[in-house]
Amino acid sequence: MNKLVVTAVLVLLAGCAGKVEYTPPSVSAGTNTKHVNKAKDAVWDQLVPALSKNFFVVNTIDKSSGLINISYSGNPERYVDCGEFHSYVKNARGERNYRFNAAVENVAYETFVNNALLAHQRKVSLDGRMNIVVEPAGKAESNVTVNTRYVLSITDVERDIEGHTANLSNTISFNSGGSGQGQTITCRPNGEFEKQVLELVN
Repeated sequence: MNKLVVTAVLVLLAGCAGKVEYTPPSVSAGTNTKHVNKAKDAVWDQLVPALSKNFFVVNTIDKSSGLINISYSGNPERYVDCGEFHSYVKNARGERNYRFNAAVENVAYETFVNNALLAHQRKVSLDGRMNIVVEPAGKAESNVTVNTRYVLSITDVERDIEGHTANLSNTISFNSGGSGQGQTITCRPNGEFEKQVLELVN
């Protein structure tokens, strides 16, 4: 995996130094289709109650078209990979290293860039909506296809040593098998959402 340095500052100013690195996510493998040796009605009768027992919200069910729409809101790190941040700062209080998944739900860290030490409070939330389609593929066979729309909302409150604050926000959207580009990061599904749903039918 190649490491992309988005901001690299190594200066000594009154004993302060800092460096920020970002490593993009690796390409995730996975599938969004499953072939099942059961008729559509049998797959449907297994899938609908299984979804209801999980933590997903079932929004739409249309048996005639074979469509189910579900949603998930919560910890993005469970289903999304946004790569890794590493921030190093040094001042009179010593050295600190912050290393975290860029999709983590809540993190506090520091950066030293442009000769300024900044404290950050960063939050990420995920809204995912999945369409599940069950289609006949023969007399006693079916195909189950899942496609998800992921929407990540990122807020970052920066505070300098004088107490001045700046509120930064960013929204990143992408689909199953794709990726989205934010202001400083790239995000893509890790395949777990699709995998979990497809494993409900066998």
